[in-house]
Amino acid sequence: MRRAGWNGHPWVNELLGIFVEKLLAILSARLSECPTRDRAAFARRLRGLRQRLRDGKPIDQDLEPLTAEVDAAAVRLRERRAALPTPEFDDSLPINAHRAAIAAAIRAHQVIVLCGETGSGKTTQL
Repeated sequence: MRRAGWNGHPWVNELLGIFVEKLLAILSARLSECPTRDRAAFARRLRGLRQRLRDGKPIDQDLEPLTAEVDAAAVRLRERRAALPTPEFDDSLPINAHRAAIAAAIRAHQVIVLCGETGSGKTTQL
């Protein structure tokens, strides 16, 4: 997306710049939809594109592949989350009566010690 004048109309450059900045902002916001391992590299590439844009250099050849990669990474993450198994809890095990309290303790504390009878479901249900 070149910033050079289109038939001598500087307003086109201004509109193009606004459009590209919005596109980069949208792409930046979409990084949260990508796997954590990909986010830093994508953010670095976006910073590079913004710098090229500020320098008046074209970014279209780099923007297209980055957009496609962000899209693909977001799809991979959605598919991976959809494929996660749904946990099943055996109501016949005594530990399940305390499921809510255990979950609250895990959220509130970095480490918990869970005690119970052998066969109560401590290992299989956590």
